[in-house]
Amino acid sequence: MNATTSNVRNTARSAADEAVDDLKDAAATATDGLRQAAASLRDATSEATAHLSEAGTAAARGARDLWDQAGDAIRRNPMAAFGIALAAGAVLSRLLRR
Repeated sequence: MNATTSNVRNTARSAADEAVDDLKDAAATATDGLRQAAASLRDATSEATAHLSEAGTAAARGARDLWDQAGDAIRRNPMAAFGIALAAGAVLSRLLRR
């Protein structure tokens, strides 16, 4: 084997080693980026879940309050409530027939 072949071989090995090192660095950088993105996504998901839970609780509380108010109004004015229900039923019946 002559010196030129040996030099070419060593140069190729060095270039391949550098390429492997560069790929390892790029993979490590990408892995860190993915880990940070996953952590951000986890935090955002937890925050969204907390907000949705609070909104659901508030909606349930509002529905319960509305139901209680409707019950109180019916107890105070049972005849008016009956008349409103009768009229609403008649309107709904006419709309559904068409």
